[in-house]
Amino acid sequence: ASINDVHLRLHFIKAVTKACMGSNDGWPLYIHPLHHALVSTSIVSETCPSSLKEAEPERFIVKAFVKSVEAKLKQFVENTDENKDSKIGGAFSDEKTLLQLADARLIGIAFCR
Repeated sequence: ASINDVHLRLHFIKAVTKACMGSNDGWPLYIHPLHHALVSTSIVSETCPSSLKEAEPERFIVKAFVKSVEAKLKQFVENTDENKDSKIGGAFSDEKTLLQLADARLIGIAFCR
């Protein structure tokens, strides 16, 4: 099978998501450079999708990203509401740098396709 197959590409992207997060429930807001390179290459090496079915891998990335941002913002609000006296940055103290420029570009590419 070729990576051009939509189902294979979607399965591949979900496998990368699971490797980064332990599940397919969202999109990692920090993605390891190796995973980033694999996903980016699988997206930009293909022609732009001409139908929603062909765009399913990109749609998965965008939908999962929005879900992850929503969850992180909810966590942020809950943490700051509970700890009004604590520093705002404390809500993410256990996280790696979220949404690096390369990660944002990947989301932008997926969204535009």
